[in-house]
Amino acid sequence: MSELLLVRLGEDPEAEAVRLRDLYSNDGVDSSVFAEFETTVHAYKSISIPDIAERIRAKYCGDNPGAYGAIPVWGGVDAGMVVWGIKDYLRSQTGKEGVVEVRGVNVSGWALRQYRNQGLGGKVLHLAAQQANDLIHGHDGEWGGRTLWTGIDKKNTASRKIAEAAGFREVCAEQDKPERLIYEFVE
Repeated sequence: MSELLLVRLGEDPEAEAVRLRDLYSNDGVDSSVFAEFETTVHAYKSISIPDIAERIRAKYCGDNPGAYGAIPVWGGVDAGMVVWGIKDYLRSQTGKEGVVEVRGVNVSGWALRQYRNQGLGGKVLHLAAQQANDLIHGHDGEWGGRTLWTGIDKKNTASRKIAEAAGFREVCAEQDKPERLIYEFVE
């Protein structure tokens, strides 16, 4: 079994910008990655390395960033991307009519096609969820007390199984995108 490391973004933005450009330009970024992360794929394939580095600094650096990002390194190779950040969402109320706004932290990610079906996705989601959950429970500020969640297309049975194995449970459909399901982390 290959060793997995999550290399956090924001430590060396210039070097990370080169890695992200290479990662998003990899042939393993297929239609499933593109469908979920189209804007980011286009940006990281088309903007300059200095501009990518600036995006990294703006999003992932500082004492209290609004998001954390990491490159999963699987067997010594950059194999995907994972991000967790503050993002509220609407949840249907169980047994009641209407919805409530939930203070949330969203975790999402992807793996290059050539690294799927090897256990990577589950390991990455588990590690990212643990790190995000530590922030939620170890923070009194903006991160504190939030609910960790992810959104998954109803048809994506592989990602749904990975989320469930990592400790997430389906709670409802997304209010503005009913083809997607919300999964909350239950520890």
